[in-house]
Amino acid sequence: MEKHKKIVLTNDWILKKKGENKAYPASVPGSVYETLLVNGVISDPFYGMNEFDSKWVYESDWEYSTTLSADEELLNSEVVFLRFKGLDTICKVYFNEEEILNSENMHRIYDCYLKNREKNILKKNNLIRVLFKSPVREAYEIVRNMGFDINNIGAHDFQIPGVETLRKAYHSFGWDWGPKIPDMGIWRDVELHTFTDTMIDDLTINTDIEFSKPGKAEKAIVKTQLTLNSHREIDAGDDYSVRYIIGNKEETVCDVVKMVKGNLISNDIKLNDPELWWTKELGTPALYQISVFLLCGTTIVDEKTLEFGIREVNLIRNKDKWGETFYFELNKIPIFAKGGNWIPSDSLIVRGRRKKLYEKVIRDCVDANMNMIRVWGGGVYEDDEFYDYCDHKGILVWQDFTFACRPTPDFQGFEENIKLEAIDNIKRLRNHPSLAIWVGNNEMEEGWVYWGFDKVVPGLKTFYLKLFEDLLPSCVSEFDGTRAYWPSSPSSGGNFLNPDSADYGDSHYWKVWHDGFPLESYREFDSRFMSEFGFESFPDIKTVKTFCPEDQMVYNSEIMENHQKNSAGNQKIYDYMEKQFSIPKEFEKQIILSQLSQAEAMQYGVEHWRRNRNDYHCMGALYWQINDCWPVASWSSIDYYGRWKALHYVAKRFFNPLMISGCETEKDMEIWISNDYNEAFEGTYEIEVISTGGEVLYTTSETVKVEKLSSEMVKKITLEEIKSSAEDCIVFFKLLNERTETVSEGFKLFCVPKKLSLEKPVYNCKLDQNDSNYSLTLSSSVPAVYCSVAFADRLDDEIIITNDNYFSLGSRKKVIQFNSDKEITLNDLIIRSLFEITR
Repeated sequence: MEKHKKIVLTNDWILKKKGENKAYPASVPGSVYETLLVNGVISDPFYGMNEFDSKWVYESDWEYSTTLSADEELLNSEVVFLRFKGLDTICKVYFNEEEILNSENMHRIYDCYLKNREKNILKKNNLIRVLFKSPVREAYEIVRNMGFDINNIGAHDFQIPGVETLRKAYHSFGWDWGPKIPDMGIWRDVELHTFTDTMIDDLTINTDIEFSKPGKAEKAIVKTQLTLNSHREIDAGDDYSVRYIIGNKEETVCDVVKMVKGNLISNDIKLNDPELWWTKELGTPALYQISVFLLCGTTIVDEKTLEFGIREVNLIRNKDKWGETFYFELNKIPIFAKGGNWIPSDSLIVRGRRKKLYEKVIRDCVDANMNMIRVWGGGVYEDDEFYDYCDHKGILVWQDFTFACRPTPDFQGFEENIKLEAIDNIKRLRNHPSLAIWVGNNEMEEGWVYWGFDKVVPGLKTFYLKLFEDLLPSCVSEFDGTRAYWPSSPSSGGNFLNPDSADYGDSHYWKVWHDGFPLESYREFDSRFMSEFGFESFPDIKTVKTFCPEDQMVYNSEIMENHQKNSAGNQKIYDYMEKQFSIPKEFEKQIILSQLSQAEAMQYGVEHWRRNRNDYHCMGALYWQINDCWPVASWSSIDYYGRWKALHYVAKRFFNPLMISGCETEKDMEIWISNDYNEAFEGTYEIEVISTGGEVLYTTSETVKVEKLSSEMVKKITLEEIKSSAEDCIVFFKLLNERTETVSEGFKLFCVPKKLSLEKPVYNCKLDQNDSNYSLTLSSSVPAVYCSVAFADRLDDEIIITNDNYFSLGSRKKVIQFNSDKEITLNDLIIRSLFEITR
């Protein structure tokens, strides 16, 4: 019996513009934009104003084609089909000039049969053509057919209107951080499958855990469900069986054989004393591997291997004195969710995959002590590799369905298209232990309540409820059944009931930034779970140089404004900077200050919400946003090229599972310790108040015990006891464990930084090298606040990430570590603090 085989069709694809004969070799997976860029047809759309020069690309139709040569083995196969795992977006597929697929959804998976018992269109030489329509023209046509004016449906200036009529990544039509590049193409694999009688089509793993106490499992039942692709019902007389082998890194823990009857095969396998899957601060993300072999007699007909984790994730919503809790329990342990929002890593999506941006950025998230990533609804359901990395690194995933900020239209076939999309992606992602929750959409519920969607597109409110409070939760219940569904983000639970409430559900808080409110407003909004809030900054000067010529390097130049898609965003960056800092003339220094402003804002909010975790009052802070899809001024903490902004370094500190922080008023300062570990912390905290001239004004060191999963105020100091004014002192604090190792440290001011009476620091630097490992020991004659370590221009081709940056130097030395394969000397280091930046 022929074993199931899979061939990925990656070779010999060509791309043509409709109506033209010129052909370009094309990578598949790939896209039209990427192909034209590689072949020199268009200039880099990220540079300068080039974005607008390529408008003709997305207004045109395009054709991919390749030939498939079938050998005798393939021609003799009983069943042959093509699986298209991602077509972006409106296209028809022809096989030997016969239309086999009409696709209208980039998020769907399509199977097209070439040969089975009913048909055979497979020949020795076969032509595959995939014809893509312009998504912009298609959206215009749908809007016109619905009777609306395309220019009056409420899209923003940064956005081409009509994307909500398509099942295409919303951000591709433009967003307030991304360019207008509605790309097209075969963006995921095209597979050729062959088999004789049957194949494994799907393997689903769920686990039921018996806990002896929270966090400790006595046993687990691994519930397997195998779906066969067969053109007949398998019965007990067919001599089919399934062998299950389960193992971890050390050993095989289970090897059993079960007989097969039917095409849906369910079996339960018991494991004693299982290792649980955890986030980083709670343990190890233990993974098991299961290999499943479908046997006919002793012959292997098909096999499938995947990794899974044994864990239980629950969304806890209990009534309390404030309203209702909203937090996640992992294996019965409540967690404070710390992390950010994820957007597609490149506007040319497949290129981001080729650059291995999943691996790099997720590693950066782990390094910044994140335990949750929200995959935002205006992008895509990411590739399996994304969730694999999260599985391995112990990061939970909040998964939006791909809808955002626009009223969803209702026309024939659209609801069914959405349903099939949801089923495809629920089935594809449900085995990942990192996946924590399914969420209907981004900001659409509040759009109906507060943004006037009814005035833009009347009559669709009922359809919204049908999709997001009936259809999608039903799909999650039927095809997953183990995870919570939440109707929208933000939401208080649905049905348009006060989606912006601080007392129920999750919150998006944008009074800081969009409304220009001061940072103090964060402390006035005690959300149950902050799933989105943010603050913009410019990317690193080295990133700016990749898209902007030197004569345009001023915050309000044409090119800098084009690489800022939020209305008046660059001016807003400047205005917020001016509230905090004295602004220098040099643009590079302004960039640094913009990043310090961003880091200060996010730290101000996150530390407050973490201090507020007791009694589950607030249990999450996911800032907007982690990454960029092109080089741009935005809310990201990591820019498009992977350079950490100040925010990402500071996030590493304010997301530390053990965090010491200061909460200031005009006259006093509270010192808090937050403990996200599932065990009490015992150690010592040290406080040192130093004048701007270097005099130690106050010092204390005290032992402390902080209970597990809690925050505690451990000290309050006043300006009166320090005998100093707010402008003349800096408070340094440090937390040490019982081995006197520093586990958390920071500093706080009593005033805004520009009021601080700083003196010029003199630095003492020592650089040590051990192969590619460098260690910089740094001290200063007087306190140096917001001190950064940068690298000379000759190292521009290497992105160097230090273990800490944008810190403050007090009376003690600071050791900074980094890696580089190049020979680096002290002359390559640029050390600047607020004193040098603002002068």
